[in-house]
Amino acid sequence: MRDASVVVRWHETGVKLPRAWWPWCFSQGSLTGQLIARFGALTVRPVGQGRAAITQEERLLLREHLRQAYVREVVLSAGGVTVVFARSVLPLSSASAWPLFFRVGTRPLGALLFTDPRIRRGSLTAASVGNRHWLWQRAVAAGLVRSSCPARLVARRSLFWRLGEPLLVQELFLPGFQP
Repeated sequence: MRDASVVVRWHETGVKLPRAWWPWCFSQGSLTGQLIARFGALTVRPVGQGRAAITQEERLLLREHLRQAYVREVVLSAGGVTVVFARSVLPLSSASAWPLFFRVGTRPLGALLFTDPRIRRGSLTAASVGNRHWLWQRAVAAGLVRSSCPARLVARRSLFWRLGEPLLVQELFLPGFQP
């Protein structure tokens, strides 16, 4: 995957985002749990899962030198509205530490991440991304947003660790979601 030439600043605090977004971007709990608490039912539609190209940004976060990893992309819908596009990236060398990654199916990965006591979460960061950012472009490729939309979307990401091996989880809040 070719990186967009857009540089986005990711923040560990909500200072750069409207206050209404702070609980959605920086809550240490499960986003899945938050969405279920707000909307009730939550559905997960896998967009794709398997070996795929990853961005330079993802490689840097994972300290990964390979240009491919295991990637899972899904769409979360709640209350009849498509609300989140999620992209999870697992280095090829980390696969044995994360067997649940390959068995999650149509269940939300977030629900599983918070049930294993061996999993630890790193810092949450959030950003406002525009239509030239690669994460937005992945959502365009999945048919979730139009590339011509002039608005910005809020995204968050964090690393999870299991048995010393990383898993990167990135979530893009789609236009249908209102904090």
